[in-house]
Amino acid sequence: MKRFFIKLFGAIFCFGLLVLIFLSISKINEIFSQEYNFIVISVLFFFWVVVCSKLSSYIDKKFPASLKENYHKGIKVSITGVLTFFIYVFWLHFLIIMSFEGYFLKYFWVWFFIIISLCYLSSKLLYNLIFHKKDKLTLTLFLVLFFLVFAYTSLKIYDDTRPGVNVTQNTYDYRPFDGEKLTLLNKPANLKLNQNLPLLDGATALYPVYSAFASAVYDRLECILKDAVRLSTTKGAYEAIANKEVDMIFVAKPNDEQINKAKQNGVNLKFTPIGREAFVFFVSSKNSVNGLTSGQIREIYSGKIKRWSEVGEGFLYGDEILAYQRDKGSGSQSALENFMGEVRIMEPKKDEVVGLMSGIIEQVASYKNYKNAIGFSFRFYTQEMISGGDIKLLAIDGIKPTKENIKNGSYPLTSQIYAVTIDGEESPETTKFLEWILSNQGQEILEKVGYVGVN
Repeated sequence: MKRFFIKLFGAIFCFGLLVLIFLSISKINEIFSQEYNFIVISVLFFFWVVVCSKLSSYIDKKFPASLKENYHKGIKVSITGVLTFFIYVFWLHFLIIMSFEGYFLKYFWVWFFIIISLCYLSSKLLYNLIFHKKDKLTLTLFLVLFFLVFAYTSLKIYDDTRPGVNVTQNTYDYRPFDGEKLTLLNKPANLKLNQNLPLLDGATALYPVYSAFASAVYDRLECILKDAVRLSTTKGAYEAIANKEVDMIFVAKPNDEQINKAKQNGVNLKFTPIGREAFVFFVSSKNSVNGLTSGQIREIYSGKIKRWSEVGEGFLYGDEILAYQRDKGSGSQSALENFMGEVRIMEPKKDEVVGLMSGIIEQVASYKNYKNAIGFSFRFYTQEMISGGDIKLLAIDGIKPTKENIKNGSYPLTSQIYAVTIDGEESPETTKFLEWILSNQGQEILEKVGYVGVN
């Protein structure tokens, strides 16, 4: 009996040493260059074999078995030892692969001990099979843990291979002069610019607006030759005007960093309101919540409200809210910052920050997040420029974000749309163009596109 426990302790020690070697492989890859990785890992495994061999020899010398016992069990023990080694390698390899794929990262140490238990139970079942021993408890525990691991990994793999939501952003149909969805006036514009065209840039959501402005006023050939109508998103547009690369941009209100960067370059930005738009929050259409208060949204994005069960019915207690955000400097993220005011926005997880405006809609509409996610954008963009996003806009303080409610001022989250120029450096053409945008014809185009005018 004493010999059995000593050998069991030796086996656990060798197994623990093997685990340490496997766990150190990623660190070895960081420390040593690629050509030495294989050598270092091979040396470590050779060291492990030597240690195991020496330990086994030491135990056999200190606690010798009878010749008869060795004769009868020698072959079986050898087979068991070899197969046990491969069992350990298989389960540890499975643990490492699943961790790299991200399946076991959330509760790694729980899964680690489950896999270690499976290693032990597998080797014990093998021993019982070879030596014709019955152990129902070991078999039951093995089947329970094996089914748990199999079911969990199968569901995760199914989720990852299942087709996601295909959200597409349409800007091509709004291109100047030729776009299929381009908004046109019923009669020629009162202003025509044939030379010294102001260079335009702006937010993705406002591209249909300023593309239609240029199409009505600009000379077609001159516009194409000068590349006078550009699209580089809100962040890129503010950078472009701060570097004096364009003459006018169409955007929402900037953040402090964008204003300061322009000032550092000696550029004073002039903001002229040209229209209004609704800043909206949305969830998947499968979410049972239809509206939130301004206070609830602030508490969600500050991290105080963490579960949907705190704001709506039909949710389990564990339904954690996934509050997606945009990258800093984007128009919608700046709108969120302005809406939150003095309330600090919680620090998002890395996978909860989305670069593209279409991306945040795709994430919220995804079947993986349909009960949990919330996002934000601008009304026109979500309704007209995106296809495939199965989302619904939330009523805020009981008011839905419709065009009528923006006009009458009842919707609480209305944002100004600005034409931004460089103060004191506007060319005569830029000044005339801006005046025309504020005229009846310019406002007519803005309203036809789907926004609300300033008048």
